[in-house]
Amino acid sequence: MISILETELINALSVRKVNKSDDWIKAKNQYFQETDSFRKKFTTKKIANLSLHDYAPGNKNKNSFCFHIERGLKVSGSISGSPINRFGVYYSNKEQAYKATKYLGGDVKKGLDKLKTVILALISLKKPISIQHFNATPLSNMFKNKILHVYHPEDYLSIYSKEHLFWLCDQLKISYESLNHYHAHQALLNFKRKHHEFSALSNWEFGRLIYTTCQPQSRLTTYR
Repeated sequence: MISILETELINALSVRKVNKSDDWIKAKNQYFQETDSFRKKFTTKKIANLSLHDYAPGNKNKNSFCFHIERGLKVSGSISGSPINRFGVYYSNKEQAYKATKYLGGDVKKGLDKLKTVILALISLKKPISIQHFNATPLSNMFKNKILHVYHPEDYLSIYSKEHLFWLCDQLKISYESLNHYHAHQALLNFKRKHHEFSALSNWEFGRLIYTTCQPQSRLTTYR
């Protein structure tokens, strides 16, 4: 039986023609401009040579990798609002010093080197990431998924919140293997690819359709 949310998404796409609207087309052009510019700026060579100043958030450098991922790529989907330590290495205004999270051993220099290695592995993927690789990658899920989408938009959705993924799967009556970010993402992605109405959309377009039609919430929140 078709869900309420699925019906609303289909109606938004086929009846209101949201993907033909001026706002949609403007956002799509901005999306391509932003992501293309980001990938040209942060090449593998550039990332391999990032300094603390050019990587870490919190230091007021608006040209840093993390600033651009979080705030510069606005149309690609938001990962704002989470704790700054999700980026692994960051500048603490309170302590007036760079800090590294515990999972990086608290060592700023070694932590940055590890982060660069991990990010380079993600953007150099030749095929979609396995669950083993995904779970073993020491980055927050939101940060990780945004990197994957920006560098491999054909293989990853522009939906980064674990709670949003769970909620959407629940509301669309999509089964997923476990309460795991990876499984929920894959289940929703497979649904999109196999669905007649949504398969022609790009992954970004599908994400935009969702966020312009409803407001994903916690998986414990009922819909309507």
